Amino acid sequence: MAEMNYQSKSPPMYVWGMTLVFVCLTFIVSFKLYSDSKTFVDYNVERLDTFRTVKGKKVIGIGSSLLHNATFFDQFMSDFGEDIGYDSIRFLRIVRYGSAIEDFIPLMTPMLDASPDMIIIESNILFLLGGEVRRPKIWKDIAKFIRFAIKHPTRIPVFERAGRGNLELNMELPFHLSQHDTLTRVKRVMKMKAFKVRSSDFPKEVIDFFSGSTERKIKIIIIDVPYVILEEVIQETSLIQQKTTYLRSQLQVKYGIEYLVYPDSLGLEYYVDFSHLNQKGRERYSYWLLSCLSKL
Repeated sequence: MAEMNYQSKSPPMYVWGMTLVFVCLTFIVSFKLYSDSKTFVDYNVERLDTFRTVKGKKVIGIGSSLLHNATFFDQFMSDFGEDIGYDSIRFLRIVRYGSAIEDFIPLMTPMLDASPDMIIIESNILFLLGGEVRRPKIWKDIAKFIRFAIKHPTRIPVFERAGRGNLELNMELPFHLSQHDTLTRVKRVMKMKAFKVRSSDFPKEVIDFFSGSTERKIKIIIIDVPYVILEEVIQETSLIQQKTTYLRSQLQVKYGIEYLVYPDSLGLEYYVDFSHLNQKGRERYSYWLLSCLSKL
């Protein structure tokens, strides 16, 4: 029987060439689209400008990923308020993951110019420093853009460069119970230990923002967003709370800033991880927040 020879054939050179050209074109187009996308500041200045003409009790909320998970996005929050009987509240949420108050300085004048009735500030971005990298590396951000473009090609024009959370494609977070593995717990402990309370000296722009809100009769309200207090960081958490209480009292005395503390201790079934609320937690927190805002 004749012996048959099977030889593996590599693709012709022109196939490799076409593949390389395709990859290069994909990268060039992606980078161009990414470069044309709006920055965190530009994107949210436009949103604030639109918010000027909104009617009703206008509330702007700024914060980190904690506020993102604790509240609904813009119109969804307003709709949720209507469902529970607070139909006059109009909400605009601006978040930046792992942020500090300095990230919002370029938006402070546009926020005041939007003439809201209230501006709520997540306490963590105001009082804490550290814990997350706030400026993503450009290549990682481009990779996120490519994934976003593949998944939502019609939404490319509203991609926000170097920022997340201000475009809500889905109303709901997962309802399922949280997965709290050992690694997640260790990471959370390390992050909590990295947090430091800022000094009493806020940047001049922030002080001007507080003064300007007083002059324009815009209420500034500091809000706590609950998170799981782990046994490993009880001492650190207690010290943070003592220091932030002192800073908060200073702001209340100087600028009449109000403070809302969430009254309940939530179990793990309300969290996605040890810090971020899930859909069940979001609904419970938003219900509480809207009920408080409706009385102010």
